[in-house]
Amino acid sequence: MRPHRQKKLTTESAISHSLMKFLVGIGVVVCLFYIAVRTFSNLVDDVTEYKYELLAQRFSISMDYVHRQWLTNDKPQTLVLEYFVDKYAIDNKVSKQLLLRMNEFGWPINIAQNSQTLDCMNLWMYFAHEEQSSKIVLNLTEQLIIEAKEIKGNCHFLHKEKFPNQLMFSYNSGNGQVVISHDLQINHTDGSM
Repeated sequence: MRPHRQKKLTTESAISHSLMKFLVGIGVVVCLFYIAVRTFSNLVDDVTEYKYELLAQRFSISMDYVHRQWLTNDKPQTLVLEYFVDKYAIDNKVSKQLLLRMNEFGWPINIAQNSQTLDCMNLWMYFAHEEQSSKIVLNLTEQLIIEAKEIKGNCHFLHKEKFPNQLMFSYNSGNGQVVISHDLQINHTDGSM
């Protein structure tokens, strides 16, 4: 009887050992999958922040250029800029015109409007927005909340999905300053930062 019982214990031990190996293997796979997902998520967040920094720099350079043109043209209330849409337009000298409404300090406040109101969305679309193409990794305009604070003359550009209501950059139309920020929050009740 002993050999039969010993054989039964050996079989149960082998099954138990195999089950333990299987569970450890599953645990390792789950841990590796979790680490991979977290790493990918962090990578996407980093790419998004980097793209916002590039767009903020593009926006800032554009505002500085417009301001210099305003000074060069004797500080008009409206400023007309010529631009080219693509390489074909450059090669064929087919330019478009952009009519900018300027404030008294020489900074753009809206585009092609007669009012003196701040239009942050149009400023974003002309000076920061990326044209849609297959090369775009993330369409940041779809993930954007744009707030205008008319009293202070500020535009706040926030990312709503990856960084809930996190201020990515702001534009002060009083002095043309573009501030890039990753950790400031906007208080939605009074507009202060």
